[in-house]
Amino acid sequence: MQATPEQILPACVQNQVETLPTPFTDVPSYHWAYKAVLTMYYCGAYREATPPDLLTNRRFIKVNAKKVNHTKK
Repeated sequence: MQATPEQILPACVQNQVETLPTPFTDVPSYHWAYKAVLTMYYCGAYREATPPDLLTNRRFIKVNAKKVNHTKK
């Protein structure tokens, strides 16, 4: 079973990726990094970021520009 964009977006925003189907056979649900692996797979590299294919390009650029500007000192 594959997750749909309608399932992925709320799971990423609400930090509940463990409710989505597991795309990996080598990371069991009891593994200490399970949630982190799913978050990277479904939500991308930035915490609270949304996968680019679920947003318009403009919104994706805006979200990531804020992240970059926030981390610069």
